[in-house]
Amino acid sequence: MGNTKNDRDKHVEAFETHFAAIGGDGWEELTAKELCQLLSIHSLGLNGGSLEQVDEASDKIGFDKHNLVHCDDGSLQVLTLVEFTSERMTAH
Repeated sequence: MGNTKNDRDKHVEAFETHFAAIGGDGWEELTAKELCQLLSIHSLGLNGGSLEQVDEASDKIGFDKHNLVHCDDGSLQVLTLVEFTSERMTAH
């Protein structure tokens, strides 16, 4: 299931708030390449295991193929946002 408009709005808010925090004043003037560099410095990297575990991880976490980024060394990176709320929610 795709993201709702509410999900997308919260993603924009989260990214803008994060970029302001890591990029400081004027972050809106940074190029996409500069924003990528900031993200690479400030993003939390987790070891997900071997490539054979991607399908199992996808089932548990709920990411899709469009969240996977293939790197030159043959590894995969998963780009996703995780939301926590005070309400009990189910994954979509």
